[in-house]
Amino acid sequence: MEDDPELRLKVQDPTFTYSHGAEALSTKPQRESMVDKARQAGKDPPSSVTSVDIERLMSAKELTLDVSGTEAMALLYRMVESLISLSNRIEDGELSESVVVESIFNVWESKHLPAAFLEEAIGYSHRKNEMERMKIISKSQEELGVSLRKKSMIMSNFEEASGPEGGSPRLREYIAAEVGSYEPCCDEETRKWLSKKFYLKNAPNMEISAYIDRINRNLDISGAVALCAGWFLFKFVFNIRSMEKKIRDVPLVPHGGGTMERVSKRNAFRLILTSIRLASKLIEDKNYKQGYYCRVTGLQKTSDLFRLELAMGYGLEWGLFVNEKVLKRYLIHLDQLLLVSANSEMGE
Repeated sequence: MEDDPELRLKVQDPTFTYSHGAEALSTKPQRESMVDKARQAGKDPPSSVTSVDIERLMSAKELTLDVSGTEAMALLYRMVESLISLSNRIEDGELSESVVVESIFNVWESKHLPAAFLEEAIGYSHRKNEMERMKIISKSQEELGVSLRKKSMIMSNFEEASGPEGGSPRLREYIAAEVGSYEPCCDEETRKWLSKKFYLKNAPNMEISAYIDRINRNLDISGAVALCAGWFLFKFVFNIRSMEKKIRDVPLVPHGGGTMERVSKRNAFRLILTSIRLASKLIEDKNYKQGYYCRVTGLQKTSDLFRLELAMGYGLEWGLFVNEKVLKRYLIHLDQLLLVSANSEMGE
């Protein structure tokens, strides 16, 4: 895709050096106190995101939000890498986009679903089964002209499994009826126009892991910001917004087939830097200036950053609300996305 020539990263070498021979300066953070500067000066640099054991983080039955900034940035990195891998396979004809999207959102048997939610779903299934049972009894009585007891054995031939273990459809039905669903944020034409803003003419030579390490090292990203950024990026790629009756830490039911924006090294850098910037402004009380953020992320001008923020904001329809339940929902989706990507690489 062609891009606005003004919106492009600086020429990047592996070290992201500047004319003065040093890395990005951290002397101009907005409202940063001398105490903060002294504290940061004595801190050890964060580990690389590639050193984080993602499988350990995602293996717990109950996913936790108590993660460090580096761990959360590692989750963001792994998600982007998985999206790139799946996008390549879709473009090469090895995978169907509809199948990939359906698999990513098919989390109804996830081990991470809250126990309390599953109990509610079981109760919902019991009530639905009882209602269907009574309808059949009523219809049978009318057609046969014979009164049937409520506990008649004739009903044993019609009963369905009453819990989530009986299959995903009932659980999906419960979520759609009692919790909510995902709907598209933008129409297809608007989405394509906004997505073009994130494409570079050429893919940078820098590895994505090194780019995320650079941001983490110079901006000291918190776990909450990185998790929030991952959720924004996920929603933008899949063009979803939450339409729910009440906010729950469970995945919602996509309305329609769903689509997936292709992710590659040409647009991954801008998607990453923009989602992190939006998350930082939303969550943190104190933020670095636009100019410093541009120097760290490699943008030419602050106006470039503003336009990228607006593009993602409009792409999300400014649905930037997050809380603990929403971020737990993101982790459930992320776990399924990583599983789908891993299975596709193994040919499953």
